[in-house]
Amino acid sequence: MEESANTQLRDKTIAHEIYLQRYYSSTSKKVMDLLRETEKDLVRQLKTLDLDNQMTIPQIDARLESVRAILNEGYALAGKELISDMHDAAEYEQEWQIKAVNESTPIVLDMVAVAPVTLFAAVESKPLQGKLIKEWIDKLDQDSYTRIQDAVRMGLVEGQSYNDVVKRITGTKALQYTDGVMALNKRQTQALVSTAMAHATNTASTEYILANQDIFSGVQWVSTLDRKTSNLCKANDGKIISIEEVKKGALLPPAHIRCRSGKVSVLKSWKALGIKNPDGRTRASMDGQVAQTETYQTWLKKKPEAFQDEVLGKARADLYRAGMPLDRFVDDSGHTYTLDELKKKEN
Repeated sequence: MEESANTQLRDKTIAHEIYLQRYYSSTSKKVMDLLRETEKDLVRQLKTLDLDNQMTIPQIDARLESVRAILNEGYALAGKELISDMHDAAEYEQEWQIKAVNESTPIVLDMVAVAPVTLFAAVESKPLQGKLIKEWIDKLDQDSYTRIQDAVRMGLVEGQSYNDVVKRITGTKALQYTDGVMALNKRQTQALVSTAMAHATNTASTEYILANQDIFSGVQWVSTLDRKTSNLCKANDGKIISIEEVKKGALLPPAHIRCRSGKVSVLKSWKALGIKNPDGRTRASMDGQVAQTETYQTWLKKKPEAFQDEVLGKARADLYRAGMPLDRFVDDSGHTYTLDELKKKEN
């Protein structure tokens, strides 16, 4: 029996989400590379400040202004890189959505493409967890400085040497610098970057769907179901959200920081689309039925071994086929895709 257009579209979208995660990782690497240079400048500056525990808090803060300036510049550059990639991701997402629909339907649908400038404006003007992207970047900058400021103040007040205060910020070599303030700053930044990229692609797909509401009846929430999935995303997996609900601002992915959920557009039936005298194939494939919900684990189980190897990495895929449960949406190999690589992979 021929699969419905919605089933085909869901299948394509889940695979697409896997590849997008690798593109998000590529952006994260670029942003973190920029911030690593900032970190080097910051550490060099910290070592020249010659602070001691005889100084008052206002004196300490005055010396730390040079550190604040370095962070401001670093996060400004990182933010510019992130927003640029968000724009690219939004534009590509719409291109992919149009291509996926055309490949999933037996008829040519008259779809409207949203102007890139409109997509970019939506990405930057729609809040992510209550804040605009630029506000999130400013918050990262301020939080990073505040942690450093607090570490210096507390260390000096407690009578630590200034070298120990600097270690409190950078972390120690013995623990691979994972125990310092900067490690927390990095984790917070990486979490935002991946979520911001997901926000960009999901915003773009939402704008595209709303521009073509004569073709789509709504969207279906698709969650990555494993032990890391939030209760919110578990509860929403498979949920159908109508166009009217979307227009009213219904909750859509990403639902929280580090959210790995996505959504699939739901095509209307051939009758609802006003298609007259469809042939048998069109009638079967354009039935308007929504794809049944299934876990990512069961979905991946049906894919060819070559695809499983690509997603998980060969060694991990072998373990998966032997019965190991999935813990993550993508592999642990650290492999990333640039936008050009992503386009080649999906064309």
